[in-house]
Amino acid sequence: MKAVKVPEMIRVGEAARLTGLSRQAIYDYVHGGVVSVDADAQKYGVFLVDKEDLLRTFQERAERREAQRAQNPGRPPKTEGK
Repeated sequence: MKAVKVPEMIRVGEAARLTGLSRQAIYDYVHGGVVSVDADAQKYGVFLVDKEDLLRTFQERAERREAQRAQNPGRPPKTEGK
């Protein structure tokens, strides 16, 4: 019989502490369909998010932000002594 991997589900508050994002950002991931949730728990008003999906998505978006920052570094810092 093939082993089935059961996803580890965590609450939104714990996910926010783990990634450093706000809870609203986690909810935006969930409502955007990027991170999967436990449908049975959601019926009772509890959002349990898949930990691996969350970490993978957070890492992908962080890499994307770094790539954008490398292409467009933005405004140069102010020089002191003027």
